[in-house]
Amino acid sequence: MHETLKEVNMLAADVERLFQRLASEGAECAGDSAEKLRAMLRELRGRLEHFERHAGREIGRKVRDADRYVRDHPWQTLGLAAALAFVAGALLMRRD
Repeated sequence: MHETLKEVNMLAADVERLFQRLASEGAECAGDSAEKLRAMLRELRGRLEHFERHAGREIGRKVRDADRYVRDHPWQTLGLAAALAFVAGALLMRRD
């Protein structure tokens, strides 16, 4: 997932550079640059859709793992939640 996000960021940077080139060079390269821009945007959309699907599957897997852990270890989870609540309360009391 990290690699896909890195690729999307690189492609977005390429699109930004192309926009800057188009703005600086003006009409003489507009036709060629516009087609390159359309192709890059299509590729960016495809990569974003792939990233979205992959991220959704990964998040769903993590949620199922967490749910399974909580169901398999209810007392440990309750103890952890109580400890975190105690620490948060102590930090808030100390702040005043």
